[in-house]
Amino acid sequence: RPPTHLLPHLRAAGLLPLRPPLPSSMCQKPLGSKKKSKSTKAKPVLAPGALGACPALDPFPYPHVRAPPGLFDRRALLAVREELASLQRTFKETDLFKVYQTGDLANLDPADPRHAAALPRTMALRSALYSSEFRAWVRQLTGCTELTDQTDCSCNVYGGGGHLLCHDDVIGSRCVSYILYLSRPDEAWEAAHGGALELYEMQEAAEGLPQPCAAPSASLAPEFGSMVLFAVQPGRSFHSVGEVLSADEPRLSVSGWFHAAAPPPGADETASLSQLQAVAKASRERSEE
Repeated sequence: RPPTHLLPHLRAAGLLPLRPPLPSSMCQKPLGSKKKSKSTKAKPVLAPGALGACPALDPFPYPHVRAPPGLFDRRALLAVREELASLQRTFKETDLFKVYQTGDLANLDPADPRHAAALPRTMALRSALYSSEFRAWVRQLTGCTELTDQTDCSCNVYGGGGHLLCHDDVIGSRCVSYILYLSRPDEAWEAAHGGALELYEMQEAAEGLPQPCAAPSASLAPEFGSMVLFAVQPGRSFHSVGEVLSADEPRLSVSGWFHAAAPPPGADETASLSQLQAVAKASRERSEE
């Protein structure tokens, strides 16, 4: 749990202690049992030489990359996992999703030593993800346009029954989506637990724009330390999070977006959000006739 004197600063950033804490399976050790390090020197979050390797781009059902465990230092991720377990998560449920989510981790001020003292490994992870070196690596992997230094990420926890329905992630200048998994560090994530990232192939519709197929074409398990990235493509990068079926194994991740200077081409016409807005507008107009 962050020190008491730091709570006002975390409150201002929208990140408060969670009471009561999530199940003990969220943490490798119970909260408060972590021993203080004898060294104040920060250890790297990225594994040595990690950005020298380029995982293969899988083209089906649309281009995506799954970086296996080893990209990030395991001990650093375990520390991030423990820090995140002490933060407030807001329960959010709509027709699209059911999830616990922290505030935007961009609200943590990297120049504020009080924030760094409360969440040192989380701050270091965020800095590594949005560094110019990591963004260059993302561009090399995905072939995307130049990325800005805009930070946009949060911690998401899907408990039993948690899910995220099919959508394409197109909002504003989002360019590349990513998910870094922190679930179940000591055991493999089992298919019976649900919670897979599901990717959808497109099919022609009877009228209008192509639509995602009813069933996913690929499923990726949320394995601890692995990372999935894909370019945000209007009307194409459809994905979902399958319902978590285990009451004792929450699906924990840090996820977010790398942004470009402008929205992707076609965002106004083919993005799922634009299509929904067009349908809503047409419905309103019909009701006013």
